[in-house]
Amino acid sequence: MPGFFLPLTMLFVSPLFLVALSALVIPVLIHLFNFRKYKKVYFTNVRFLQEIQQETKKQSRLRQWLILLARLLAVASLVFAFARPYIPASNQQKKDYQPTCDQCLSR
Repeated sequence: MPGFFLPLTMLFVSPLFLVALSALVIPVLIHLFNFRKYKKVYFTNVRFLQEIQQETKKQSRLRQWLILLARLLAVASLVFAFARPYIPASNQQKKDYQPTCDQCLSR
C-alpha cells in the first residue's frame, strides 16, 4: 500500500466565503454580554440554599459554555458549507460517479 497515505489537500470552490468566519465573534459577544441578574430571595435556612445555589451556578456555567460551543460550531459549519470544500482527485483517481435513484415500480 505505498499510495495509501497520500497527503490530502482541501480546496474551496468559493474561498471568499471564509471571510465570514469573522462572524464567529457574534456568538462570543452574545455569550460575554449575556449576564443575568439573579433575584435574591431570603429564607430561613440560608446554608441549604447557598449549597443549592452554588451547584446550580456550576451547572449554569457549564450549560452556557456548551451553548457557546454549539453556536460557534453551527456558524463555522455554515461558513464552511457555503465555501464548498473539496479534495481534488489525483491522476489515478479520476473517476466520475453520478448518483442515480431508480423510481420504477417493477418488482
